[in-house]
Amino acid sequence: MNPRVVLAWRLLAWGMALAIAVGSLLPSMPGGVVAVSDKLLHFLGYMLLALAFTAAFSRRHWLGIAARLAVFGAVIELLQWWLPGQRSAEWVDLAANLGGIATGLVVAMAVPHAWRTRLDRLLGRPEGVEP
Repeated sequence: MNPRVVLAWRLLAWGMALAIAVGSLLPSMPGGVVAVSDKLLHFLGYMLLALAFTAAFSRRHWLGIAARLAVFGAVIELLQWWLPGQRSAEWVDLAANLGGIATGLVVAMAVPHAWRTRLDRLLGRPEGVEP
C-alpha cells in the first residue's frame, strides 16, 4: 500500500470537511451572488464529502463515516443557530446534508471497486490494497 496516496485521500476528505465547516459558519454572502439553491449546495457538498471519505477509508468504515458526517452536519446547523450573524439553522438544510451523505454512500456502494481501482491505478496505489 502506498501510504502517500492514502494520506492524500484522507487530507482531501478532511480538507473538504474543514472547507464546509468554515463556509457554513462564516457570514453568508449577499443574495444574488450565488444563483444556485443553497439546499442544492448542501446536498452536493455533503455528497462529495461522503465520496471523499469512502475513497479514503475501506468499506468496513463506511457506516461509521456516514454516522459521523450526519453528526457533523447537525453540529454545523446547531452552531449556525447559536452564532450571531447572518446565518440561520434550518431543518431543510440538515435534510439536504443527510440526503447528500446517503447519496454519496449509495453511489460509492454501487461502484465501489470500479472507481476506486481506477483511481488507485492512476494515483499509484497497488490494486486490491485497502487503506
